[in-house]
Amino acid sequence: MIYFFRHGETFWNLEGRYQGHLNSDLTPRGVEQIELAAAEFSKNEVLDGPIKVYVSPLGRAQQTARILAEHIDCELLTDHRLREVSVGSWDGKTGEEIRRENPHITLPDNPYFWHFRSPDGETLAQAKERARSFLEDMEGKRICVVAHGMIGRVLMGVYTHTPDQDLSKIFIAQDAYYKLENGQIEMVGHGKLHADQP
Repeated sequence: MIYFFRHGETFWNLEGRYQGHLNSDLTPRGVEQIELAAAEFSKNEVLDGPIKVYVSPLGRAQQTARILAEHIDCELLTDHRLREVSVGSWDGKTGEEIRRENPHITLPDNPYFWHFRSPDGETLAQAKERARSFLEDMEGKRICVVAHGMIGRVLMGVYTHTPDQDLSKIFIAQDAYYKLENGQIEMVGHGKLHADQP
């Protein structure tokens, strides 16, 4: 069983910036979102002792994990395979800035596919490989994961054998958590924030 949490809303989420390997802190709303998800988790899930929480090394995920740790008995462990997908030199920029600076590159309307159009960014194959490696290492364990929107989609896509072209359809809210079990995914919580931000 894997419980997945996406980090709370950040200031760059509000600005529509692709964070990648850069960082932006949680907004007050982002903190509230994680408080809601953590409270839902502690209400619904019965833990037999401390649970291991594997966390992306990026600041917004670490901040989220610390909030979660205030609600549950856990051990926080950083795993670099959970870092967000990087768009290379596009990290920290908005879609409009990317379009303006790269007029020769045809970008799709769907913002999630931009993650794999950057000339110096991570490829989908690379992201899938680290997601697959993580899932293989965690097979049969009951753990929590705190990570990001795009690598979360890749992780869930690998877990459910979702076709690459359908990854962007995977909904990942910031005020809920997800249960990955027996090849299925269940969202638990409010899920009021649509994950349409980079």
